[in-house]
Amino acid sequence: MAYAATESADVGDYTVTVSLYGSEAGNYTVSNPTANVVIQPAPVVFEVTNNEWIYNEEGQDRDVTLTAAWGEVTNSPDTVLGDSYPGAGTAITLDVLGVTDENIQYRLADGTVVDDPAETGTYQVWVSIPNVNFRHAGSYGGGFRNVGVLRIAANEHPATYTVTFDPGRDEQGNRFDGVTVPKPMEKLIPTQEITLPTAPENAPAGYVFAGWSWGAVLYQPGEEFCMPYSDVTFEARWIKEIFDISSVVIDDTEAPVPYVSVTLMMGEHGLTTTDEDGRFRFDGLLPNTYNLVFTWNGVVKTDMVEITDRNVEGDAYVLPGYRLNTVVEVAPGSGSVVVDLDPIITDDEASELYGADEKKLVESGGTVEFMMKVENSGAAEGMTEKLRDVPVSANNIGMVLDMSLTKTVTELKPDGTPDKQTVTPIDDSRVLIANLIYLPAELQGKDGYTVYRFHDGDGDGVDEVQTITTAANEDGERIEVVKDGAAIMVYARYYATYVLTWSQNTYTGGAVAVPATPYGTVTPDAQSALPGSKVTLTVKPDEGCELDTLTVTDGNRQEIPLTDNGDGTFSFVMPVGNLATVHAAFRECPSLRFPDLDVTKWYHQFTDYVIARAVMNGYGTGLFGPEGNVTRAEMVTVL
Repeated sequence: MAYAATESADVGDYTVTVSLYGSEAGNYTVSNPTANVVIQPAPVVFEVTNNEWIYNEEGQDRDVTLTAAWGEVTNSPDTVLGDSYPGAGTAITLDVLGVTDENIQYRLADGTVVDDPAETGTYQVWVSIPNVNFRHAGSYGGGFRNVGVLRIAANEHPATYTVTFDPGRDEQGNRFDGVTVPKPMEKLIPTQEITLPTAPENAPAGYVFAGWSWGAVLYQPGEEFCMPYSDVTFEARWIKEIFDISSVVIDDTEAPVPYVSVTLMMGEHGLTTTDEDGRFRFDGLLPNTYNLVFTWNGVVKTDMVEITDRNVEGDAYVLPGYRLNTVVEVAPGSGSVVVDLDPIITDDEASELYGADEKKLVESGGTVEFMMKVENSGAAEGMTEKLRDVPVSANNIGMVLDMSLTKTVTELKPDGTPDKQTVTPIDDSRVLIANLIYLPAELQGKDGYTVYRFHDGDGDGVDEVQTITTAANEDGERIEVVKDGAAIMVYARYYATYVLTWSQNTYTGGAVAVPATPYGTVTPDAQSALPGSKVTLTVKPDEGCELDTLTVTDGNRQEIPLTDNGDGTFSFVMPVGNLATVHAAFRECPSLRFPDLDVTKWYHQFTDYVIARAVMNGYGTGLFGPEGNVTRAEMVTVL
C-alpha cells in the first residue's frame, strides 16, 4: 500500500491516517494507523555579483546584483522534496522567495547596518527569506544570513584570487590523475565566503572521499570557507581504509527478524532492510561513530556503533517484540550528532524513568518512547539576548544546540487499541548520556573548548548558566575533544540549550610542525605564527652528526623558501594557511671524530669519504692532520 499526496502543501508536519475498507476490513488491524509526513523547507544559495567598486569620491548608487538558486539537498530528494526538487543550481526568482530591498542589508564587521554603502571598505551582504517554504543552504531557517561581500576600493580594482581543486595523491605521492575535480572558482575577493563543492567524480578504486584538505583543516562538501588574501588549492583527501557493518537482528526468542528497516546515521548515511534471515550490511564506510536505527512494527531502537580499524561484525541486535523505543531526531541544519540513549533503559540509576510500571506497560502492548531532539537554535527568537549571559571570556560562540529529552507513554484500551498518551519532558536523565557532536571545519582545532548550558536547575522558572569543561563536575558531566579534534563528546545528565565556545580570542596563526628525526633536533622559535611573519629554526645535530637536508612545506605540500643564516639557524616566512611542516634529515659525520678537521673547509666531503671507508684513520694520536704533507710511507699505506 502506498500513500501519495494529492495536493501541494506548505512546510510543516502533517498527520497521515490509514484506514481499512472493504468486505475483508474486519479481518485485519492496522497496528500503527497514524504517521507524520514532514515537508522541509528547500535550500537556497545566493550569489552576489557586481560587488567590486572603485571609490569615486562622490558616492555612488548601490547596484549589487543578487541571484538565487536551489542548493544541494543533504537527504534524498525523493524522500524530502519529492518531484518538486529541480536540481542544485536551478534559478529561483527573488519574487518567489519574497525577497525585496527590505530583506537585503549591508553590515560592517561589528554588525552595524549601513543603509547606503558608498565609502571605501568591505561590507557584508545579508539576506533574509520571507517565504517559509525556503531556507538558506546549511541553515534551518530563512533569517538574515551573510551571503557575500561588497568591497569598495580606494584607488585600484581590488585583488581577486582563485580556488582550485587537486585530485589528491596516494601514500607514495602519486597523483590520482583519473579523478575529475570541480572547475576552479575565479575572481574571488578576500573575506568572501564560498561553499565547497561536492566530491570529485571517478573516485580511485578502493578509496572513499573524506573531504577537501587545506592546511591542517578538513572541509566537507557544502561547508563555508572564507577566502584569504591568496590563491587556494584544496586537495581531495582519500581514505583507503573503508569498512563494513554487518550483523543480524533477532527477537527475544533469538529468532531472526526479517524486513526490519535499518538506517545508518551521522546525519543520514543510508537505509537498508534486513533479509529473510534478519541480516543487514552497510559497505564502504569511513572510520567513524554512527547511530544505527532499527524500525519494525512500531518498534524503534537506536544504538551507537563505532568503526575504528576493522569491519564491524558484532553480536546480534536484539529487537524486542514490545514497543520500548529510543529515538534520536536531529533537525536539518543542526550538523551531525550521535547519541547513546541505551543507558536510560539498561542502567538501574535511571529506574525512575523506566521502572517496573513502564516495563509492565510495554509487555502488555503499550508504548514507552524516549526521544532526544537536537536543533540548531542559534537564530531562535530571543537567543541573541540570552547569549549575553555567557561569560565575556568566552566570546567565541561556535554552536548553539537545543537538546531536549522526552518520554512518551501510550496506554491501551481494553480492546488493545491506543488510549491515553502522556508526554513528559525529562530535564535529568539520572545517568550520563554520551552525545557526540561533530564540528564543522571552522570550529576544528580551537583552544579551550567550553560548553555552557542554560538550565532551570532549581525549578524556579529561571535558567542559570552552567559550565561544562574537560574536568568532571559533581555529577560526572564533562566534555572530551575526540576524532583528532573533529568532534566534541559531551557526557551530560541535564538537557536544555547548549552553547559551544572556545577561549582563543585572537588568531595566533598556523602551526609549525617539526616531526622528530634521529641524530639531531630542529627547534622553531614559535609553535605557531601569523601569515607573513618570520619563523627561525635552530638546528642542533647530535655529537658526531651533521645536518643533511632541511626543507619546509605548506599545507599543500609546496616547498617554502628557506634562508640559511650561517649561524646554525634557518628562517622562512609563514605562508597563508594553517600549517608549515619542517622536514629535517641528519647523518653521522665521520670527520667530527677529529678535532683538527674543519667541516666548513673544502676538504670536508673528501675526509668523510676516506674515513667512512677506513682508507685513512689519522695518526693514532686523535688527530687527522689535514694540512700536513703526505710522506712516501703514508702514501704506500694508503695504496
